[in-house]
Amino acid sequence: MNDKMRVIINAVFFQLTWFSFVLNIYEGYLALVSLFFMFVYSVLVEGYQKQHIIMSFCVVVLGLTVDTLLTFFGVFYFSGNTYFFIPFWLVGIWGAFSLTLNSSLKWLLEKPMLFMVSLTLFGPMSYYFGSKLSNLALSDDAVIYLILAWFFISVLIVKLYDLLVNNKLNG
Repeated sequence: MNDKMRVIINAVFFQLTWFSFVLNIYEGYLALVSLFFMFVYSVLVEGYQKQHIIMSFCVVVLGLTVDTLLTFFGVFYFSGNTYFFIPFWLVGIWGAFSLTLNSSLKWLLEKPMLFMVSLTLFGPMSYYFGSKLSNLALSDDAVIYLILAWFFISVLIVKLYDLLVNNKLNG
């Protein structure tokens, strides 16, 4: 299978997972199946190695931490959510996103400035569209905090990529 087809399949898995979680299709089971196959595909076909899996795990933890803090401080909230943590479907989306970094988003990640600008702009848009399709509600000033959060996230992802995948300890 050529590289373009791998990138397309990875991107399709991500979109299927994102929409399935956000729209709660089949109570999220379709998204779980899609996320599972995306992970298996990443390991078996994409050739994810230990450092890629560690990076994916770190990105999920980073995303969960940032989103939990944003929820705690009222930047966004989830109707029907009476607990402190973010809902499971958002955890799944972070998992799917992390699996794009060594595949469909790898070309962008290898251009750090473009990657950071792209995530800073498009990350918050994902929340906006998610708020139109799910139980996510944004505060009036959410866009400002989401832009700052996604800039922070993008910088840390670039540093993680350099450290774990490119084996650069400095710079």
